[in-house]
Amino acid sequence: MVARGRRAGYLNYSLLQDIDDALGNDSASEDGDEPDTQRESDEEDDDSADLEEQGVINRRSPLLRDREEREQVRKDEAMAFEARQHARLELARQDREDQLKREAAAADEARRRHEERMDRDRADAKQRNEEMLLLLSAMQQNKSK
Repeated sequence: MVARGRRAGYLNYSLLQDIDDALGNDSASEDGDEPDTQRESDEEDDDSADLEEQGVINRRSPLLRDREEREQVRKDEAMAFEARQHARLELARQDREDQLKREAAAADEARRRHEERMDRDRADAKQRNEEMLLLLSAMQQNKSK
């Protein structure tokens, strides 16, 4: 039979109490989630960490040292990867800036050549206009004679 609702919570709590009684513990924690042994274990871990910080416990198990070494290697590799990634991003940014500078220089050169061509075309058009006016003037003088 599966209990539901409040009854299920009560059954779970009473089951935890029965387990604690069988193990010889006084009672389950007040909220029913964590037995006293877990709380005591956490307190011991905190005490152990405090003692390690104070230098009282300085010998570590080989497994702990190995784990710390692996963690340090992993951190070093992650930092190296991050540095390489940063260098790649910086190189890509620099390449993009260089490309933009080259494009701007090419656009300036194209604009300068276009303006020179326009100046030459204007000068040629002005010269042709003056020649046409002289030709018309000469034709009118010849016609009036």
